[in-house]
Amino acid sequence: MPKPEPYYPHREDWTPLPPEESVRPTYWPAVLAAGILMLLWGGIASLLLAAVGLIVFIVAAGGWVREIYYGGRNHIE
Repeated sequence: MPKPEPYYPHREDWTPLPPEESVRPTYWPAVLAAGILMLLWGGIASLLLAAVGLIVFIVAAGGWVREIYYGGRNHIE
């Protein structure tokens, strides 16, 4: 019985790709979305909720940018 052809054939002149680094999962996008929701909902319901939403939005945006900038590493290193 002949050997079956591989699903993804390898060629002699191909070189293997280096392993990819996966981005670490983060909660900042969900927190940012919650801040936007609170900010918009607070614009309808109450100024206090809008102020809390603005604070959550600023903290989440800063945290997400920091995480992207430092790549999930501790910036004190």
